[in-house]
Amino acid sequence: MAAAPPPSLSPPGVRPGLCCLLTVHGIGFQQAPAPGVPGYADALHLALAERLGPLLSDDPRRASHQTGPTVPVYVTSRWPPEGGSPEAGLARLGRLGTDGGVDTEGAELVVPGAAIAHVALVYTGLQEHGPDLPSLLETAELALPSIGRYATLRGIARLLFRDAASLLHPEEPSTTPSLRVRRDASLGGDGAASILRQIEDDIGAFVIRNDVRERVRGFVREALLRLLLRPDVSRVVVNAHSQGTVVAFDVLRTLEPGRTARLAALVTAGSPLRKFVVLLRWGSEVGAIRLVPRWLNFWDPDDPIADPLSPPASWRRGEPLPDASGLLQAMDPDTGRLTSVAVQDLVVDNRGHVAGTAFQVHDYWDNHEQFVAPLAAVLKEQLAAPEVTAASGTNPT
Repeated sequence: MAAAPPPSLSPPGVRPGLCCLLTVHGIGFQQAPAPGVPGYADALHLALAERLGPLLSDDPRRASHQTGPTVPVYVTSRWPPEGGSPEAGLARLGRLGTDGGVDTEGAELVVPGAAIAHVALVYTGLQEHGPDLPSLLETAELALPSIGRYATLRGIARLLFRDAASLLHPEEPSTTPSLRVRRDASLGGDGAASILRQIEDDIGAFVIRNDVRERVRGFVREALLRLLLRPDVSRVVVNAHSQGTVVAFDVLRTLEPGRTARLAALVTAGSPLRKFVVLLRWGSEVGAIRLVPRWLNFWDPDDPIADPLSPPASWRRGEPLPDASGLLQAMDPDTGRLTSVAVQDLVVDNRGHVAGTAFQVHDYWDNHEQFVAPLAAVLKEQLAAPEVTAASGTNPT
């Protein structure tokens, strides 16, 4: 029997809408489900279901080869993945109408009675079969002159040591689909060394290759806009991991302010954004992200990829964490003044809470106590939030 829908907490006369969790990972880890192969967000979805129960929906249109008890809605940039069209993949979220709305017929996100949908994005145009060494070397060349601004000598030594410690068992396979390199990435196995090489390759390609950056950014932006415009969705929580946090940041900051009303929270985990701001001088202005009510950033001090996002740009790895904030800034459109953006940094211990050995310091989604439980709490909170319409152009207070 289907669970009864949750009571409406919306203002009188307003139909309650769904809360949607939108998950974005690094390109080289966005494995779509296939026969005998789980999707990259399957384990995270199952862990959330243990805390959210029937509130979190199974994919109402799941494929026959998806065997898990409950799975997210996977949306690919092409459907079918081999030889398909971008619109056929995005149509899983609905089709854009001439009136600027979204037609959701045949694009259901939840089963009857559920209140939370989980959409996981998969970019399927991965044309680089193997490491993109030139892009990685160019990225390193850009970063090296600023290394002293990012970390102290002691901090650099500790990061290098943690890199080495994570790779002590390079052939040990990853036990989780969230850190398993995509089958078509072809970087050589599922061990910690392969995972780290894929992360570095993702970063290098996104920094240097504008064609890759534009294709991925365009797909994520289009998927997000369709969710924000759906008449049955009232809240969107963006959940990004690793290089996916850079993609999400790049998309969210350029949204038109009128499109942000339904964005309830941004959740980042294992984010290298600080490296982009300090080492690569990408700039610290967040654009439309200033309108998102809440930003949670999960990071493990032993994770060489991740950094805190609250400390000011003057702080360096290897120094004590200050009470001050100020890395990321927002510009007031009326006065032109820059103000610090509030990011809530949450320290986790992945090695102490995640089983397995393959680069577990970067495995946030399998840290059920310190990451999954807080994320589930954020999603539950959205069910009690006031309703927001797609055309309101204002954010909830």
